[in-house]
Amino acid sequence: MVYSVGIWTVKPGHEEEFVATWQAFADWTAVEFAGQGDVAHLLRDQADPQHYISFGGWPDADTLARWRSSPQFGEHVGRLRAHVDGFVPGTYDVAAEIHP
Repeated sequence: MVYSVGIWTVKPGHEEEFVATWQAFADWTAVEFAGQGDVAHLLRDQADPQHYISFGGWPDADTLARWRSSPQFGEHVGRLRAHVDGFVPGTYDVAAEIHP
């Protein structure tokens, strides 16, 4: 499994629009890539309300690459960029896990 990660710096006053736009992006992903990914998460930093991290799991790098290369992906990210001052995407592998 690989993880798609986005680190977002949201423009002040754009928090609600950013979250709604990210949710629409996640909803599109859930429909277009049904059964191919893990649950998506959007986290907001309690100490810095302009700082968000999004992440979701994918079964393999090829599936993640298909998602990122789709035209709709670019459209959704473009809508998100209207609400941010910065965006850093990444692809991560699991280095360690805790199973309670």
